[in-house]
Amino acid sequence: MKHNKIWLSLAALLLVAALSACGGNPSSQPEESSEPSSIESSSLPESSEESSVPEETISAEEAEDLARERVPVDFDNGYTLSPEAEDLEEDGKRYYQFTVTGGEEDFTVLVDQQDGSVLTRYPDGNTYTVEEDPTFQLTPSQWGGIYATDNGNILSIELMDNNSFEFTLTAGNDTLEAETGRIVSGNSSQAEYTGADGLRLRFSHDGESIQVIAEDSAGGAFEGTYHPDR
Repeated sequence: MKHNKIWLSLAALLLVAALSACGGNPSSQPEESSEPSSIESSSLPESSEESSVPEETISAEEAEDLARERVPVDFDNGYTLSPEAEDLEEDGKRYYQFTVTGGEEDFTVLVDQQDGSVLTRYPDGNTYTVEEDPTFQLTPSQWGGIYATDNGNILSIELMDNNSFEFTLTAGNDTLEAETGRIVSGNSSQAEYTGADGLRLRFSHDGESIQVIAEDSAGGAFEGTYHPDR
């Protein structure tokens, strides 16, 4: 029996040695790598260095036309509109910039390069849409006065109430005397006149001068820009 035990012990030792040689010991197995598997570069999001500001759809020339059309000052007589060299990028939008001179205070006109909307900005930083700019908000009383064109036409206006005024308009041998102009409801810078003979005139007040426009050829003699007669 003693010899059997010895042989069993030797056999066990030989088996352990064989297992060790063949990598049978679990501790000899390679550990799983903790390194993450590689990811295809095409699946990674690409970084973008492009500006989030969209490209302009309004050209600089179109922007200048919009500024002249929307800002109610007389660019043909006394006021100037000058483009600035640099565009303005603000709140995710890009604007063309123009400087307006000729009034009591210079100000800036901003034209959105995407949708063509027009803003005014003053040296104190206040910015308005043209419609909400207090500089261009007329009161009916501002219509009153005597105005004249460069070629001698005379327009005199006397306010009757907040909705109408009496005017006399002389252009050479043509005269409209003691007629009534009606201020447009909701827009105190515009007024209209329709005579008994069908003559129709439109008056547009820019805060200083008055533009008279005839709706038909019969009133052509009265058309023009009437400046305050000082």
